[in-house]
Amino acid sequence: MMNHTTVPALQEKKQRIFGFDLVRAVCALGIVAYHFSGHLASVAYRPFYAYQNGTWGMLLVPAFFALSGASIVINNPQIPSLRSFYYKRWKALFPMFYLAFSFYYLQNVWAIGTPFYMGRPHTLLLTLIGMDGLLLYKIPNYYILGEWFLGAIILMYILYPAYLWLQKRFPKVTFWVALGLFLVQVFVEKNQYDEWGFVAVQFAFVMGMYIGKYGLYANKKLCMAAAAVALVILAVPLPIPDTLANRVGGIALFLGLCGLGEVLDKKVPQIKPAVMELSRLSYALFLIHHRLILQIMVGFQPIAPVKTIVLCILSIGASLVWAKGLYILNQAIVTSKPFLRFERWVTAPWPKRFRKKAS
Repeated sequence: MMNHTTVPALQEKKQRIFGFDLVRAVCALGIVAYHFSGHLASVAYRPFYAYQNGTWGMLLVPAFFALSGASIVINNPQIPSLRSFYYKRWKALFPMFYLAFSFYYLQNVWAIGTPFYMGRPHTLLLTLIGMDGLLLYKIPNYYILGEWFLGAIILMYILYPAYLWLQKRFPKVTFWVALGLFLVQVFVEKNQYDEWGFVAVQFAFVMGMYIGKYGLYANKKLCMAAAAVALVILAVPLPIPDTLANRVGGIALFLGLCGLGEVLDKKVPQIKPAVMELSRLSYALFLIHHRLILQIMVGFQPIAPVKTIVLCILSIGASLVWAKGLYILNQAIVTSKPFLRFERWVTAPWPKRFRKKAS
């Protein structure tokens, strides 16, 4: 039973799985390289844009959603307090998003000379709740960074308590309904938003929840088989819809990297600090890299393959530096005394919160 009044300590002990850190690191770097390739003026050479059955971006995103589902169910198998749960999700996403958005938004305001340079001031509310990128195709707004991905992960976090309840009460039905809805979308609906539609996103997230709940990420044989499936999808042209290839390939890649992570953790422990640092910076990197790449591309548009690779590496390096700065600034804010006072107020039990006011 979820208790809405008793709030436990926010410092939850998260289970650290090196394979998960590896997935975050690979997805973050891969998305940067993918967007770099997508913005090249010459389509003759796009080194990190497409694989045999789809695009790298649409393969890596479901891997990350599967990771999110697995990670959240491992660290939150129960939800004693909805208020505490949702606050922790807000704290993990929004302060850094507001920081990054404000930096670029103020640049636009300075350059254009008005805070409402897009008109429709009320659409700034979409940015406030992190949905500007997800809804941009329907509602013109002040979107700058975060893309559709941020809105989609927010939706998954909002719905997680319901998914968790369904998974516990009806584990088989929930699995087959999620799979069935996804297959209907792939083979029946077939619209241009399949890749980032709700059904496709929740499929990867819910599959990740099952992988996390049943510890499938630690099953060596399954991870090896998944790695083989991922390699086939990456290397061999298949007569299947790209949405199916991207989702199945992404989830298989997630499991394959989890297996690889366990091997590297034991055999090559020297890489662990670098991988964990990339994992820590992954969200900041997701937020800022696209805008930074666009700024870099204004001055450079290489055509030769060698120059393209060099500029891609430099773009990744610049994105990492910016992400590190954003991460440090965000940590300073969320650990500051005013923020911690706000946190204590938000998470305090209801009677205690209003006791002082009532007296």
